Amino acid sequence: MKEYGYMIFQIKNIRDTDYSFMGWDYAKDKIRISDYDGKYYSHIDGDSTGFVLEKLYEIFNINHPEDFCGHSLSVSDIVVLFGDDGCRWYYCDSFGWEDITQALKERG
Repeated sequence: MKEYGYMIFQIKNIRDTDYSFMGWDYAKDKIRISDYDGKYYSHIDGDSTGFVLEKLYEIFNINHPEDFCGHSLSVSDIVVLFGDDGCRWYYCDSFGWEDITQALKERG
């Protein structure tokens, strides 16, 4: 089992961001990291990235940590995972997760 650091990002102003709660296909050409605030940082153990992302989705929808100040994890939220293989960015899509690390690098 590996330990992952993670950070959850959520859109600052959902009313003024036209891709709030929208799937990746819609958001991919509109997304700006400056639209997001970091809401939570911690560590979690898991066997794989997929397991960790699903576990975080469960935690942040069913049993929020007491010091979490965001809304339940939802479509358009971003989770950044820090592990042995570096840092990867994941967009919470309508069904599952989209690895957006390369897309963000290409945008600069």
